[in-house]
Amino acid sequence: METYLELRSADVVHETIEDETIVIDLQTGAYYWAAGLSSVVFLQALSGLTRNDLLEWVAATYPDEASATEDTKLFLDALVAVNLCVISQDVPVNPVTLMPVPPEKYSTPVIGGSDDMAELLLLDPIHEVDPDAGWPTSNTNT
Repeated sequence: METYLELRSADVVHETIEDETIVIDLQTGAYYWAAGLSSVVFLQALSGLTRNDLLEWVAATYPDEASATEDTKLFLDALVAVNLCVISQDVPVNPVTLMPVPPEKYSTPVIGGSDDMAELLLLDPIHEVDPDAGWPTSNTNT
């Protein structure tokens, strides 16, 4: 059975700037990044390609790289493990359509992440800020 990846919910948002994709989980405040090939694979995974088609694409794009398929499997599994994506049997309703060009040189796809700014990302800029200092200073009285 064919499987697809899709974002876990509308609370997971992403933006690609040049060759890097930033992904933010608005429920937890954690943010993630994928650069170079990692960004391309992330976007391809959300484009409506099946998991198998994506693995075949990576193998065909980097035929001299023996670990490319296994590395990509681990990357896709990591997207699910950090709860950014879920596995679906349904074709994505709103697939990503703008694809960056894959880099010529292979690099292992990885997802980086951090939650060191979670408090700021989760801070309600209207209701939870210090009225005198403003954003990003939290109001200690709330």
